[in-house]
Amino acid sequence: MKIKRVRIENFCCLHQVDIAFDEITSFIGPTGVGKSTVLRAPVSAASGSPSRSSSTG
Repeated sequence: MKIKRVRIENFCCLHQVDIAFDEITSFIGPTGVGKSTVLRAPVSAASGSPSRSSSTG
């Protein structure tokens, strides 16, 4: 299976994000902007885990 696109709404610090993946996709940015959260969201959705609220607002 190959994930081509992910749309994330109201998951942790991510309010509305739409990402199209290529053969290689990199997430680059400062600490605390949600790079790891983008990777956790599909796993959470597949496992049925609830989203966690952001503690920073």
